[in-house]
Amino acid sequence: MSNANFFILHLSLIEKVGPSPIQRIIDRINDICPDDWYRFTDADFMRLGITQLAASRIVQGLQNQKLLDKELDLIESANASWVTLLDPEYPYLLKNIHLPPPVLYWKGRLPQGQNQIAVVGSRDANQYGFDAVRRIAGPLAVHEWGIISGGAAGIDAMAHKVALDNGAYTAAVLGSGLLNLYPRENFRLFDDILAHHGALIS
Repeated sequence: MSNANFFILHLSLIEKVGPSPIQRIIDRINDICPDDWYRFTDADFMRLGITQLAASRIVQGLQNQKLLDKELDLIESANASWVTLLDPEYPYLLKNIHLPPPVLYWKGRLPQGQNQIAVVGSRDANQYGFDAVRRIAGPLAVHEWGIISGGAAGIDAMAHKVALDNGAYTAAVLGSGLLNLYPRENFRLFDDILAHHGALIS
């Protein structure tokens, strides 16, 4: 990992600093030595188009080295991996949405290369919904499309299972984080995803 990656990770940990100001910094990341960013003042960040409030939060947050150290310890203890928008491993399709997340955490193998489709739906799905997932996602999985969903109960879980049943790649993009897997009823599913070279992503 480069110093720039650690800097972006540090930025992402600062409370109430969202992807928009971080993206403005990423757009200029190659123009400035990563260590120099830590010497920036509020005014320096404001010249990048960042609001005064966000600039102040960034300057204060970057002074807290323990924030980054604690996160790196958590990543190591969880046996997780991480990637920033600066890395070629960052999923290409996700990188091209408006304001993609600056940092991804994952276990397993990130989706790369193959065709992929996102399947999401109701947590309280009925039989029609389950049948629809099988009819739509099943043939795609057979033809080696990766199935991306949210790991939730209902339609999400069915989409992952359809992928696994057909030997296709699947990744669960979790709303709860890798240290707080949810829902509990899908713990075995999460294990199966990892066992079949898929990914849990946050």
